[in-house]
Amino acid sequence: MNKIICTQTDFDCGLSEILLWIKNNKRTYNGVYGIPRGGIALALYLSHGLNIPMLAGGITENSLVVDDIADSGNAIRPYLERSKCDVITLYRSKHCQLNPTFWVFDTDKWVVFPWEQHIIQWKEDFLDD
Repeated sequence: MNKIICTQTDFDCGLSEILLWIKNNKRTYNGVYGIPRGGIALALYLSHGLNIPMLAGGITENSLVVDDIADSGNAIRPYLERSKCDVITLYRSKHCQLNPTFWVFDTDKWVVFPWEQHIIQWKEDFLDD
């Protein structure tokens, strides 16, 4: 499987691009919701960077919804279609059927994020016998 490693530096650069897009487009949000599991880390950083709460529910059109990657588009579809809120991802798969409101990187590879790198090694060391 072709994969790329998203380093912490890549993540930080992507986060800066997202914050710049939000500022340049004069967006304001009542909170940020991270789609479990991959969106939670991005939501935490954006919550601090934008000084807004993390949401556990109650998403409205004034909420920001984030995920690490829009792969097929299925995870972001309900938020774009029903909630009509901004959905932002770090990565968008080139075969994604639905575009987020904004994304930073395009890819056609499997992305391994900083918070997954150690887990992959732990699985290999302890779980794959």
